[in-house]
Amino acid sequence: MAAAQPALEQLKQASLREQACLCKKLDAQVEFTRIRESTSPVDAASSAGEVLSRAEAAIQTSVEDTQAGFTIAPLRFILDQYSPIDPQLTLAALDDGRTRLGVALNGVFSHADTSSPGAAGISFCSYDEVGYRKTLDDLGRALSRACHLVATLPPPPLDFPPDEEAALKHETWRIARHLCGVPGARPVAPPEASENSCKAAWTFEDAAHRVIGAARNEEVRLDKSRAADEEERTRFRERLAAVSDERDELVQHRAPNFLPSDTSLAQALRRNAWARSRFVVGIDGRMDFFPWKEGFNPAPNPEEDPLPKSQLAAWQVNLAGSWGHQRTFIKLGLRLEQERSAPTDELPPLSPGLSFKLTYTLGALAGSLTDPAGELLPIEGKLPPHVLLGVEGAIAFVNKRTAVHPYLVDNANAALWLEFRFTEKLAVRTGFQLDAKTVTRAEDTTTTPPTPELSKLQYSVPAFVLTALQF
Repeated sequence: MAAAQPALEQLKQASLREQACLCKKLDAQVEFTRIRESTSPVDAASSAGEVLSRAEAAIQTSVEDTQAGFTIAPLRFILDQYSPIDPQLTLAALDDGRTRLGVALNGVFSHADTSSPGAAGISFCSYDEVGYRKTLDDLGRALSRACHLVATLPPPPLDFPPDEEAALKHETWRIARHLCGVPGARPVAPPEASENSCKAAWTFEDAAHRVIGAARNEEVRLDKSRAADEEERTRFRERLAAVSDERDELVQHRAPNFLPSDTSLAQALRRNAWARSRFVVGIDGRMDFFPWKEGFNPAPNPEEDPLPKSQLAAWQVNLAGSWGHQRTFIKLGLRLEQERSAPTDELPPLSPGLSFKLTYTLGALAGSLTDPAGELLPIEGKLPPHVLLGVEGAIAFVNKRTAVHPYLVDNANAALWLEFRFTEKLAVRTGFQLDAKTVTRAEDTTTTPPTPELSKLQYSVPAFVLTALQF
């Protein structure tokens, strides 16, 4: 029988090409996890200029009542799709029975989200390619000698052992003979490459794996076969012993493990996201609706004061941009809005306004958030439990002052809060909010002198506790 002659150079080149392909795919596909500033469907401020990971549900308890809602990023939550554009949908129940519907569209301009692993100082292709090639060259002799053994192996019977692996053992023998270049061996095509696969041809590792597998299968067959005599077993063991060193070398060989561990990768990504500035610009809109009510109307004049039927109570459009770096996050926005107090009221003129938000990470709840050099100290790739200090607010102006409404400010709010993030999925926020809202005193001609109509600001300072769950 002619000696087996594996196409060593072809197998080695296929191994080198496969590793290069895997490196390229890993560099292109890794997603950087950014440190997301907290948004909430029941926050006073809008979600324009802030990025949502997947979804967030929130419950807020105030001195008046309870608010609850959720925001979802449909592309990320349903399709697991990442892109620079981040649409969000919001549904919330407000404390006065109103319902809020909102939609936001944010564009992310942040190296912390889209840069390659190399920008974070991570290289998936840092293995020694020259050394890898030398390893393959050195193992060529071991594969050739093991292939000589494979060339003498009979095909495993398809009915032995009587289990589901019989056909697999026979397939291993066929592939091993083909890759070993055994004369007369039937060609076997490599598995068809999938879209995310780098398998384009049989590699050196494929050959080593099949050769070792074929020898092991024959060893098992002889040990379990009653038909095989002791002389046959002895001859095979002698042939096996002759290539024992080569078998050990092939068994121990592995393709370069150039992928960092999941923990070290997550640590590096977090540190990179912390150190880089990140910019987000976006627009959002929301509409509040009065509740739908049926039944008895206690108003003295039901025709003039009917029950609400989900009429539009308010709408708002926000354009905002944000910047974040390490502990600090700043957001500024412009807005347009209209709001009415009752379904029978006319919507007032458009009210332009400004909004702002500032958060600062005070530190970890236990231990240190950063090292002395200011670099983040993540725990298994995640932020340690920490606390943030935040202040946010908005102010809306009248577009024309009148005798009835002589003031420039139409409404305003501001909140000062502490947020305790126990995990990246659970946060509790507590603080105080100052609300200033225009209320109107109706004209009363029955008094002497008559009381004129007047609109002025009314202030309230509710405390609140908000619990947010992120997904």
